[in-house]
Amino acid sequence: MILKKILTLFILAALLTTVTLPAYGQLIPLKEIENVEMVLYGQPGTGSVLARIKRIELDLFGSAGKGTLPERSNQILKYALPTEDSPSLQLLINCLEWSLLNSISRGAAVDRVAELEEMIYGASKNGALLNRINELLEMTVPGGKLPVAEVEMPEGLVIEAKLLDEIDSAVLTEGQFFRFEVTEDIELEECMVIPTGTRGLINVDKVKEAGGFGKDAELTLSLSDFKAIDGTMLSIEFFSGDDDSHSREIAVGAGFLGALLVSNPVGLVAGYFYKGKDVVIEEGTPLSIEITNGLTVYGLKTN
Repeated sequence: MILKKILTLFILAALLTTVTLPAYGQLIPLKEIENVEMVLYGQPGTGSVLARIKRIELDLFGSAGKGTLPERSNQILKYALPTEDSPSLQLLINCLEWSLLNSISRGAAVDRVAELEEMIYGASKNGALLNRINELLEMTVPGGKLPVAEVEMPEGLVIEAKLLDEIDSAVLTEGQFFRFEVTEDIELEECMVIPTGTRGLINVDKVKEAGGFGKDAELTLSLSDFKAIDGTMLSIEFFSGDDDSHSREIAVGAGFLGALLVSNPVGLVAGYFYKGKDVVIEEGTPLSIEITNGLTVYGLKTN
């Protein structure tokens, strides 16, 4: 009996050691598929993996693909996301918008292409998204092909921008977002990499309301969600001009400006009812933003 159990365990161990796990290239790249859905639809898909992949194929190519799910996924990524060999779908749409409107929107690709078609043709079209984009390129770009090239985005590059919404600590909640917009074109190696009008988000990380004894409000903000013209995500932070004060967050209020001294001649009891100032950052306030991760991106040639 003991010998039989030992033999069974030995056979089981042998079987386990002979099982070969699939190579990485044969796995379904779910994270990348979700990134494609964010570009196309503005939000991650729902339902089965097969249904999500099929939906993307129908919208991008006009028909469902063949082969295994990893093979079909990689075919999608080849056309939708930037690779070493080709720019991204997002770059094509961004460049079309910038050349026609001198601005870049942040909506879903399917909606942005439809809006460009309405502007050019008077109505949106149906069919494969890639074909529709190519038709727009042929109508608006000489030769029907965007002149793009790879460019090195250096770490420490400073971008000028402005706040698009007023930020008022009296009505804020943590996790709230506000918009900012680039105010000067960023060109590198005669290529546009971040055009004027590119938008990003400012996140409210922490809020302390103004309180008694003249205590001012405190506000902690950070930057997030900012992309180059080709859709590459860039790591950014506020830039103050002082190399020793760089941080991924900036605190606005008494904690950032220094200790606040309040003169209170009427006593502590009355002082409790003396409320400090709220933090208000006006719409249009200039911002300086620094790129913190040097990397390679695709840019639109300007010469």
